[in-house]
Amino acid sequence: MTNDSVRPAVLITMPHSHYSEKARWALDRLALPYREEPHAPLLHRLATKPNGGGSVPVLVHDGAHFIDSTDILVHTDNVCGGDVLYPRDAGLRQEVEALETQFDEELGPHTRRWAYAQLLSERSLLRQVMSRGVPRFEAVLLPVMMPGVVRLVRASLRITPESAARSLERVRGIFRHVDGRLDDGRRFLVGERFTAADLTFAALAAPVLFPAGYRAAYPALDDVPAAMRDEVLRLRETAAGQFALRMYVQERDRSHAVA
Repeated sequence: MTNDSVRPAVLITMPHSHYSEKARWALDRLALPYREEPHAPLLHRLATKPNGGGSVPVLVHDGAHFIDSTDILVHTDNVCGGDVLYPRDAGLRQEVEALETQFDEELGPHTRRWAYAQLLSERSLLRQVMSRGVPRFEAVLLPVMMPGVVRLVRASLRITPESAARSLERVRGIFRHVDGRLDDGRRFLVGERFTAADLTFAALAAPVLFPAGYRAAYPALDDVPAAMRDEVLRLRETAAGQFALRMYVQERDRSHAVA
């Protein structure tokens, strides 16, 4: 056994990132030992760039670098021998992967844009969230960097009142799609057990649901603007919202030990 194989993995994150929560949940689920390194926005690139990534999450494990949340899930599933997050059955796996891709490419970006649009004016709240667990020097620098962080987020995500409204409509549409899948009374999105599809939906829906058990840093629902809180409460009442909240309650702390 090499030294690399007995070292815990390193997960590079930002405290508030819902894609980081997706990766974190997979590592927890498969009980793969890891050490998390959270970093403040902008400064996170000092950790991701040397490891081949740009944004977060980045996983460093067993001499390899995984720079996409889905790649991290596939890797952790393979480490465990497979058939945990991704079914061995080819048809079921294809269905899981299709949903995961949809949630990665549509749900995640739109929940992020809408949530940022509600919170960018709440500078103090954002600083608290973005500095949780980061190195001390980053936490000290963040207040000075905050105007630049806000400008960069607004520009890179193209946040305007109109784009935020469109993103909320896209989120509602995806929730309606998930509502439809749940109409037949199924407990999980694909098959008879928890998979990467359920994990991805619950993790990437978190910015519009504020679920209990969410491991990423996020403000308390009572502290956010009233309009944001009201929309979160509405989305929680949908079948999809109830499903995601149930995944956190019933599945977030369950693990499948790595052999």
